[in-house]
Amino acid sequence: MPDLTPLYATLEAPQAANSTPVFAAREIPGYGQHRIAKGAAGEPALLLEVSDGGGWARPAPIALQNLVVQHRVECIVQRPSGEEETKRFTVVQCIGSDPDLQHYFVRIAGVLVEGLGAKPEHGDVARVINSIVALFHALVRPARKSVQGLWAELFIIAKSKCPEVLVEAWHSEPEDRYDFSAGASRLEVKSSGSGRQHYFSHEQAYPPAGAEVVIASLVVDRSTGGTSLGELLDVVRSKVAGRPELATRVETVVAEALGESLQPALMETFDAEEAVDSLRFYPVASVPRLAEELPPGISEVRYKADLTGAALAPTSLMRRFELFRAVAH
Repeated sequence: MPDLTPLYATLEAPQAANSTPVFAAREIPGYGQHRIAKGAAGEPALLLEVSDGGGWARPAPIALQNLVVQHRVECIVQRPSGEEETKRFTVVQCIGSDPDLQHYFVRIAGVLVEGLGAKPEHGDVARVINSIVALFHALVRPARKSVQGLWAELFIIAKSKCPEVLVEAWHSEPEDRYDFSAGASRLEVKSSGSGRQHYFSHEQAYPPAGAEVVIASLVVDRSTGGTSLGELLDVVRSKVAGRPELATRVETVVAEALGESLQPALMETFDAEEAVDSLRFYPVASVPRLAEELPPGISEVRYKADLTGAALAPTSLMRRFELFRAVAH
């Protein structure tokens, strides 16, 4: 995945030129004529060159709170040498003034370009634009998951033997019953500040017929000198570099989970050593739980279960499924 931050840092905002959009831009090495750019107001942009295939109707522009997408826009592009050219691009532009948001845009622009390749077709561009629109939609919504909970999930991925397996199995919605799902196997990550008291929904405690569920339990304690959520995210990003579909999935799950609190959440730190030492795996059958059949009229039950005396998942279970093998010690 190309890191566009150093390239972007070399750009100076250009002078506006009447009604024609003007950008200071640099070509992205290895990706054709795509450019990382800076607009006249200092806002970051991605300029995508797309061939004019026959029969293609220009899509409508997209305008969000912090993002604008326009197709086949005639732009004046200033190169670092001072030369100018006029060319048509699909322009994906971050219009938010928050420096953290702009940095985030430049960071994920590398993921998007990697997914496009040097010579994208219109369908590729549409798919990537849908991805970034979904991300920016998520960033203005309230958080749907705790920072601690997401840190624990990223920690499991970062420490796994096969992070690609975990990312492929990662839930797409924070409300999904289990955090990771692959075939008949399910992995649910539970964390607490101390001890092994975790909250379960009754549905989590009784999985669907035929499903094998393992609970990953760990202590995730806040620590000033610990590992930040942003650092863990960078580790996971590096482990799926070269797999743009997985890199996009990582960004999507994180944005959907944290929403408008994403930027401050990236700075929160937890004790990674304690997490490593405390990590244990339990079959769901060993979790203390209520009887499966609830009384009539009772639903959506959630309770705290203490796993301190629960039996650990047997080696035979941890070896049976690829999802569990990826996280087993």
